[in-house]
Amino acid sequence: GGAVAAFNEVDAGADIVIQKTGATGEAAEQLNESFENVAKQSSASMEEIGTAVGEVSTRFGLTGDQLESTSLQFLRFSENTGVDVTSACEDASMAMQAFGVDSSQAGDVLGMFQTVSQQTGIDVQTLMTDVNANGATFRDMGLSIQDSAALLGSFEAAGIPADQMLTGLKKASANCAKSGQDLGTTLQDLTKRLQDPATQAQATQDAIDLFGSKSAMAFVDAAESGRVNLDSLGGSLDDYATAVDDTFEGTEDAPDKMKESLHALQISGAELGADILDTLLPAVQKAAEVADKLKEVWDGLSPAQQQLAANVVLGGIAFGGLTSGIGKAMQAADNIGTTFQNVAKFGTTLTGAAGK
Repeated sequence: GGAVAAFNEVDAGADIVIQKTGATGEAAEQLNESFENVAKQSSASMEEIGTAVGEVSTRFGLTGDQLESTSLQFLRFSENTGVDVTSACEDASMAMQAFGVDSSQAGDVLGMFQTVSQQTGIDVQTLMTDVNANGATFRDMGLSIQDSAALLGSFEAAGIPADQMLTGLKKASANCAKSGQDLGTTLQDLTKRLQDPATQAQATQDAIDLFGSKSAMAFVDAAESGRVNLDSLGGSLDDYATAVDDTFEGTEDAPDKMKESLHALQISGAELGADILDTLLPAVQKAAEVADKLKEVWDGLSPAQQQLAANVVLGGIAFGGLTSGIGKAMQAADNIGTTFQNVAKFGTTLTGAAGK
């Protein structure tokens, strides 16, 4: 029972992979192997693991070791942030496509979103959604995916509305382009000068010139109070390569590790369960065939003959004519079929005799 139960649970997760990818043949076998490899390293449910492997395979086109390591990072990101795996895959892939980030850097992108959320307090799901919603604007400014997220996170944490921020950034980007300056570097320098009493006055005027009077004062106020932190601008996605794993490993406890070990046992048990089911399948199929024949014979009897046959069969069961076990049950089923047919003939003979 345990082996078959393990098979059913593992099979449910593996089925999700196939449903999401539509893979068949050798491709399906490779995906199933990847699913099992990820399961041995994750404390998530088999269904969640199947979802991760299926989504990552479909959305990022990864296979083998890359598929497994990226799927594991999405599962850990989900555990770290509470964002479900499907939403994380959808939002991350959309953002990466918009900013031209290679699929091999999916784990870095997850680490970046998680880190910005941790540093600014902005909800990570909101951050990912806002980056996607405003991606075209950020790209037009020449900003990278990581700088876009950093700006959004920092400004939202400072209480500057996204629409107001974007209006000011568009003007700032255009002004920087005219003067040949980098937007990120300009913003970092401006923030530092606004926080220095000796340069605040001139920096405030520069902010008005850069953003326009409407958007400038919100930025000036946030920068002077220290609510805006733009130190991460200009960084590389590689800086976030281990962020997801670091957070996960920092919170992983003994029960989580136990689940990973149990998954390895489940997979071994599932293989045994599959062997058991493969062994039983011919016998079960034979039993089904016999049952079909019995029904055919039974349907051919009159009500009186059916009652007589039932009495004969029940009498045989009481006497011990039927025993347990699939093989014996099948033999008994053949005997019952013969009994039904004999009863039918006997009933016909009785009917004929009664008519004379």
